[in-house]
Amino acid sequence: MSKDIFILAKQMAGKQNPIVSALLYDFCPAAAHWYVRGAEPDEVFDVVWKAFEDYATGKTFRAVMEEYGLTTMLPEMRKYMYAVEECRSRYSKDGKSPELTHGLGTVFSSQFGLQNQLNALGGTLVELQHYIRIWRFLMDDWQADIKMDQKDTTQRIFQLFTVSLCAPGVVQSNLRVHMPVWGWEVQIRAAKKIYLGLLVSNRKQPPLRFALVNAADRADEKKWPNNGRPELWALDRDTGAAEPIIVKSEAILNLIPRWHDEAQFGRNRPVGLDDKETCRFCGYRTICYGKIPPFHAMRREQDILDSALEQLTNEPMQKRIYPTSRERLSKEAMNA
Repeated sequence: MSKDIFILAKQMAGKQNPIVSALLYDFCPAAAHWYVRGAEPDEVFDVVWKAFEDYATGKTFRAVMEEYGLTTMLPEMRKYMYAVEECRSRYSKDGKSPELTHGLGTVFSSQFGLQNQLNALGGTLVELQHYIRIWRFLMDDWQADIKMDQKDTTQRIFQLFTVSLCAPGVVQSNLRVHMPVWGWEVQIRAAKKIYLGLLVSNRKQPPLRFALVNAADRADEKKWPNNGRPELWALDRDTGAAEPIIVKSEAILNLIPRWHDEAQFGRNRPVGLDDKETCRFCGYRTICYGKIPPFHAMRREQDILDSALEQLTNEPMQKRIYPTSRERLSKEAMNA
């Protein structure tokens, strides 16, 4: 999941920040290539992130659907929820979210005249179903895995936190970056506890992103409750599984200057040559593939533009007009 990374990239467009370029390099070297060359990413739509934003308002599901103009679809949405419940009951031994692998039959009969309204939630019935599952099922699934429902729990608030990322050698305040992270603030009697959730796909846990958030402070003047640290959890965006994030070593943070330099000078092979699924959530995909209409899925046979591929893989490794990250960081430290 890359929505949070591309929020950073958009905020820092045209600026040279080694943390941002390293995060992008870990996501896809091509994305880091475009970032260090000043390209501004497009807005990345993610239906899970959208569902989080709406859920955090505290409004009911029905109220949110009314605001989107989808009231007429509420009966079919309820049928879909019942179908998922029945599937989970029947195939409970199949593990997490059996509705992903077992057919639910035809639930939604028509979306005629509602395309504009559906566009706010991704534009397709598949995205709408994912949105519904997050509200009705996955939020409970994640909380159950985290074991958040304790007898002494008096309040649980789902909200967006902002953390301040830093890394070895990046001590200047102007090089720190603020990243949004979803999580829960839980009141347990007189104490508070924070659970931060980072979205993942197929249980893949990107170590750099995890290590940065693990070492992060809150971006505001508040401290983490009880002079402690938040618990970090990997939230699978599809199955609803939640697994603890245990960062045993932060040595990967030492790779940040190197990956920043690789983005500037290396031959940055795009991940999309092997896995176009990653490109769905990339803010730079129009640079690689050309203009793709909103809410249109990328075709499997769609190829990266020859001009983009030529620049990414065959650009001469000559020194740019700007210095390498290590030289630049040392100069900024001297001038700070």
